[in-house]
Amino acid sequence: MAIWPSALPQTFIRDGYNETMRDNLTRDTLGYEPYGVKRRTTSTPFPVEGAIVFNSSQWFGLQDFFYNDIAHGALAFFFPKQPLASDEAPQSVSPSILFWKVRFRNPPKRVHIVGTDYWRVTMELEVFFETIDTSLSLGGGASSGTALETEANVELETEANQPIEIDP
Repeated sequence: MAIWPSALPQTFIRDGYNETMRDNLTRDTLGYEPYGVKRRTTSTPFPVEGAIVFNSSQWFGLQDFFYNDIAHGALAFFFPKQPLASDEAPQSVSPSILFWKVRFRNPPKRVHIVGTDYWRVTMELEVFFETIDTSLSLGGGASSGTALETEANVELETEANQPIEIDP
């Protein structure tokens, strides 16, 4: 599975960041009160929307990643989990960061920031419930940063919920 390239910015800017809680309930509306409410599934994706500031070369790197590594957004990939509790976003990503398994909901869009060589790139992601809590090295040989290297074995679940093991 692809990993967000280390050459690209790692965090959303705070202005306009939107993370919506999962809607994982079904309501029974058979005509009598109170309505029956139950959980649909044990794992439901949630949407995240926001913007990241890219320079022109990073934009071309994002295009390469989007079109080639994740098949125009059809494939899921690992993306750095965004900081929620701190007032300041970290300037760099530590090697032991948590990763979200995500997929693009829509292709990224960019708007030029007047008077600069920078672009405000808006992205809509679908975040899957599972996160990967291991020491991952971003980059690691592939030019787009799609190699997944670990210091220890990582147990992941496939789409069919069959455990697989990845050795470094």
